[in-house]
Amino acid sequence: MLRIIVLDDDKRQVNNMVSILEKSFNNIIVDTALSVAEIDKKRELKEYDLYFLDIEIGEDSGLEYGVKIRNTNKIADIVFVTSHDQHALEAYNARPLDYLVKPVEEEKLINIVKEVQRKINSKKYVVITEYYHKIAVIMEDILYLESFSKKTKIVTLKDEYIINEPLKSIHKRLDKSFIPISRSQIINSLYITSILKDSKWKRIELYKGIILDFSKQGYREFFRLLAESRPSK
Repeated sequence: MLRIIVLDDDKRQVNNMVSILEKSFNNIIVDTALSVAEIDKKRELKEYDLYFLDIEIGEDSGLEYGVKIRNTNKIADIVFVTSHDQHALEAYNARPLDYLVKPVEEEKLINIVKEVQRKINSKKYVVITEYYHKIAVIMEDILYLESFSKKTKIVTLKDEYIINEPLKSIHKRLDKSFIPISRSQIINSLYITSILKDSKWKRIELYKGIILDFSKQGYREFFRLLAESRPSK
Protein backbone atom coordinates (compact mmCIF):
# COMPACT_ATOMS: atom_id res chain seq x y z
CA MET A 1 0.00 0.00 0.00
CA LEU A 2 1.54 3.30 -1.14
CA ARG A 3 1.33 6.04 1.51
CA ILE A 4 0.97 9.56 0.09
CA ILE A 5 0.54 12.96 1.69
CA VAL A 6 -0.32 16.28 0.03
CA LEU A 7 0.84 19.47 1.77
CA ASP A 8 -0.79 22.65 0.45
CA ASP A 9 -2.64 25.53 2.08
CA ASP A 10 -4.98 25.79 -0.93
CA LYS A 11 -7.83 23.45 0.02
CA ARG A 12 -9.27 23.43 -3.50
CA GLN A 13 -5.90 22.35 -4.92
CA VAL A 14 -5.61 19.61 -2.26
CA ASN A 15 -9.11 18.30 -2.98
CA ASN A 16 -8.42 18.24 -6.72
CA MET A 17 -5.22 16.19 -6.30
CA VAL A 18 -6.87 13.79 -3.85
CA SER A 19 -9.81 13.30 -6.22
CA ILE A 20 -7.50 12.44 -9.12
CA LEU A 21 -5.46 10.02 -7.03
CA GLU A 22 -8.37 8.21 -5.42
CA LYS A 23 -10.23 7.68 -8.70
CA SER A 24 -7.05 6.46 -10.44
CA PHE A 25 -5.60 4.07 -7.82
CA ASN A 26 -7.02 1.49 -5.41
CA ASN A 27 -3.87 0.52 -3.55
CA ILE A 28 -2.94 3.89 -2.04
CA ILE A 29 -3.61 5.86 1.13
CA VAL A 30 -3.80 9.64 0.65
CA ASP A 31 -3.53 11.99 3.63
CA THR A 32 -3.60 15.78 3.46
CA ALA A 33 -2.22 18.69 5.45
CA LEU A 34 -2.98 22.39 5.11
CA SER A 35 0.00 23.53 7.20
CA VAL A 36 3.47 22.48 8.32
CA ALA A 37 2.16 22.04 11.88
CA GLU A 38 -0.48 19.62 10.62
CA ILE A 39 1.91 17.51 8.57
CA ASP A 40 4.35 17.38 11.50
CA LYS A 41 1.62 15.85 13.68
CA LYS A 42 0.78 13.27 11.03
CA ARG A 43 4.44 12.33 10.56
CA GLU A 44 4.69 11.62 14.28
CA LEU A 45 2.29 8.73 13.68
CA LYS A 46 3.68 7.38 10.39
CA GLU A 47 6.06 8.05 7.54
CA TYR A 48 5.04 8.35 3.90
CA ASP A 49 6.42 6.94 0.67
CA LEU A 50 5.54 9.99 -1.42
CA TYR A 51 5.24 13.67 -0.46
CA PHE A 52 3.61 16.33 -2.61
CA LEU A 53 4.78 19.67 -1.19
CA ASP A 54 3.57 23.10 -2.23
CA ILE A 55 6.48 25.54 -2.50
CA GLU A 56 4.75 28.18 -0.36
CA ILE A 57 2.54 27.15 2.58
CA GLY A 58 1.47 30.38 4.22
CA GLU A 59 4.67 31.84 5.70
CA ASP A 60 6.45 28.47 5.55
CA SER A 61 8.63 27.12 2.76
CA GLY A 62 7.86 23.79 1.14
CA LEU A 63 11.46 23.71 -0.09
CA GLU A 64 12.79 23.92 3.46
CA TYR A 65 10.30 21.32 4.62
CA GLY A 66 11.50 19.01 1.86
CA VAL A 67 15.03 19.28 3.28
CA LYS A 68 13.65 18.50 6.75
CA ILE A 69 12.06 15.32 5.37
CA ARG A 70 15.24 14.36 3.53
CA ASN A 71 17.36 14.79 6.68
CA THR A 72 15.39 12.03 8.41
CA ASN A 73 14.23 9.96 5.44
CA LYS A 74 16.57 9.15 2.54
CA ILE A 75 14.10 6.81 0.86
CA ALA A 76 10.81 8.70 0.46
CA ASP A 77 10.09 10.51 -2.79
CA ILE A 78 9.37 14.24 -2.78
CA VAL A 79 7.52 16.15 -5.50
CA PHE A 80 7.27 19.94 -5.36
CA VAL A 81 4.09 21.60 -6.57
CA THR A 82 5.10 24.97 -7.94
CA SER A 83 4.63 27.79 -10.41
CA HIS A 84 8.36 28.60 -10.17
CA ASP A 85 11.07 27.85 -12.72
CA GLN A 86 11.96 24.17 -12.33
CA HIS A 87 15.62 24.69 -13.20
CA ALA A 88 16.11 27.12 -10.33
CA LEU A 89 15.15 24.33 -7.92
CA GLU A 90 16.90 21.28 -9.35
CA ALA A 91 20.03 21.60 -7.21
CA TYR A 92 18.08 22.01 -3.99
CA ASN A 93 19.12 19.73 -1.12
CA ALA A 94 15.77 17.94 -0.86
CA ARG A 95 16.65 15.98 -4.03
CA PRO A 96 13.07 15.87 -5.38
CA LEU A 97 11.79 13.16 -7.69
CA ASP A 98 9.90 15.65 -9.87
CA TYR A 99 7.93 18.90 -10.07
CA LEU A 100 4.29 19.65 -10.79
CA VAL A 101 3.31 23.05 -12.14
CA LYS A 102 -0.03 24.52 -11.08
CA PRO A 103 -2.65 23.87 -12.26
CA VAL A 104 -1.66 20.24 -11.82
CA GLU A 105 -1.99 18.09 -14.94
CA GLU A 106 -3.89 14.88 -14.19
CA GLU A 107 -1.78 12.72 -16.50
CA LYS A 108 1.54 13.85 -14.99
CA LEU A 109 0.27 13.35 -11.44
CA ILE A 110 -0.83 9.81 -12.28
CA ASN A 111 2.48 9.03 -14.02
CA ILE A 112 4.49 10.16 -10.97
CA VAL A 113 2.55 7.82 -8.69
CA LYS A 114 3.01 4.95 -11.14
CA GLU A 115 6.75 5.61 -11.21
CA VAL A 116 6.97 5.46 -7.41
CA GLN A 117 4.94 2.25 -7.37
CA ARG A 118 7.28 0.65 -9.91
CA LYS A 119 10.29 1.66 -7.84
CA ILE A 120 8.84 0.21 -4.65
CA ASN A 121 7.79 -3.02 -6.39
CA SER A 122 11.30 -3.49 -7.79
CA LYS A 123 13.06 -3.31 -4.41
CA LYS A 124 15.53 -6.09 -3.65
CA TYR A 125 15.14 -8.15 -0.49
CA VAL A 126 17.50 -10.35 1.52
CA VAL A 127 15.85 -13.14 3.50
CA ILE A 128 17.27 -13.74 6.99
CA THR A 129 16.30 -16.03 9.85
CA GLU A 130 15.94 -14.53 13.33
CA TYR A 131 14.86 -16.81 16.17
CA TYR A 132 13.48 -19.39 13.69
CA HIS A 133 11.44 -16.73 11.86
CA LYS A 134 12.21 -15.89 8.23
CA ILE A 135 12.20 -12.14 7.55
CA ALA A 136 12.50 -10.37 4.19
CA VAL A 137 14.59 -7.25 4.75
CA ILE A 138 14.66 -4.55 2.07
CA MET A 139 18.30 -4.43 1.00
CA GLU A 140 18.21 -0.69 0.38
CA ASP A 141 17.14 -0.10 4.00
CA ILE A 142 20.23 -1.74 5.52
CA LEU A 143 22.72 0.79 6.95
CA TYR A 144 25.45 -1.64 8.02
CA LEU A 145 26.18 -5.17 9.24
CA GLU A 146 28.48 -6.19 12.07
CA SER A 147 29.75 -9.58 13.25
CA PHE A 148 30.25 -10.44 16.91
CA SER A 149 30.34 -13.65 18.97
CA LYS A 150 29.67 -15.80 15.85
CA LYS A 151 26.52 -13.79 15.14
CA THR A 152 25.70 -10.92 12.76
CA LYS A 153 23.87 -7.73 13.64
CA ILE A 154 21.97 -6.07 10.79
CA VAL A 155 21.12 -2.40 11.36
CA THR A 156 18.42 -0.94 9.09
CA LEU A 157 16.72 2.45 8.91
CA LYS A 158 14.10 1.30 11.43
CA ASP A 159 15.16 -2.00 13.03
CA GLU A 160 18.02 -4.18 14.21
CA TYR A 161 18.26 -7.94 13.71
CA ILE A 162 20.59 -10.49 15.33
CA ILE A 163 21.08 -13.65 13.29
CA ASN A 164 23.32 -16.72 13.42
CA GLU A 165 24.47 -16.53 9.80
CA PRO A 166 28.14 -15.49 9.38
CA LEU A 167 28.83 -12.03 7.99
CA LYS A 168 30.74 -13.43 4.98
CA SER A 169 27.79 -15.60 4.05
CA ILE A 170 25.33 -12.69 4.12
CA HIS A 171 27.73 -10.47 2.17
CA LYS A 172 27.58 -12.89 -0.76
CA ARG A 173 23.83 -12.26 -0.99
CA LEU A 174 24.10 -8.46 -1.02
CA ASP A 175 24.78 -6.19 -3.97
CA LYS A 176 27.91 -4.15 -4.74
CA SER A 177 26.83 -1.15 -2.71
CA PHE A 178 27.79 -3.10 0.44
CA ILE A 179 31.49 -2.59 1.16
CA PRO A 180 33.62 -4.01 4.00
CA ILE A 181 35.42 -1.43 6.15
CA SER A 182 36.94 -4.10 8.40
CA ARG A 183 36.72 -7.85 8.92
CA SER A 184 33.73 -7.36 11.20
CA GLN A 185 31.78 -4.55 9.53
CA ILE A 186 30.16 -3.97 6.13
CA ILE A 187 28.48 -0.66 5.28
CA ASN A 188 25.90 0.32 2.69
CA SER A 189 27.69 2.94 0.59
CA LEU A 190 24.36 4.60 -0.27
CA TYR A 191 24.33 6.08 3.24
CA ILE A 192 27.86 7.49 3.46
CA THR A 193 27.85 11.13 4.57
CA SER A 194 31.59 11.69 5.12
CA ILE A 195 35.02 10.13 5.60
CA LEU A 196 36.65 11.34 8.83
CA LYS A 197 40.45 11.45 9.04
CA ASP A 198 42.80 12.56 11.77
CA SER A 199 46.39 11.68 12.64
CA LYS A 200 45.44 8.50 14.46
CA TRP A 201 42.05 7.17 13.25
CA LYS A 202 40.18 6.88 9.99
CA ARG A 203 36.42 6.67 10.38
CA ILE A 204 33.33 6.71 8.20
CA GLU A 205 30.12 8.55 9.02
CA LEU A 206 26.79 7.15 7.85
CA TYR A 207 23.26 8.51 7.82
CA LYS A 208 21.80 9.16 11.29
CA GLY A 209 25.25 10.18 12.58
CA ILE A 210 26.55 6.60 12.85
CA ILE A 211 30.35 6.59 13.02
CA LEU A 212 32.37 3.41 12.43
CA ASP A 213 36.14 2.73 12.38
CA PHE A 214 38.06 1.52 9.33
CA SER A 215 40.64 -1.21 9.76
CA LYS A 216 43.96 -0.47 7.99
CA GLN A 217 43.22 -3.06 5.32
CA GLY A 218 39.61 -1.93 5.06
CA TYR A 219 40.66 1.66 4.43
CA ARG A 220 43.19 0.64 1.77
CA GLU A 221 40.58 -1.38 -0.13
CA PHE A 222 37.61 0.87 0.44
CA PHE A 223 37.97 3.44 -2.33
CA ARG A 224 38.69 0.83 -5.00
CA LEU A 225 35.58 -1.13 -3.97
CA LEU A 226 33.54 2.07 -3.81
CA ALA A 227 34.54 2.97 -7.38
CA GLU A 228 33.64 -0.54 -8.55
CA SER A 229 30.23 -0.31 -6.90
CA ARG A 230 29.26 2.76 -8.95
CA PRO A 231 27.45 2.10 -12.24
CA SER A 232 29.66 2.73 -15.28
CA LYS A 233 28.69 5.67 -17.47
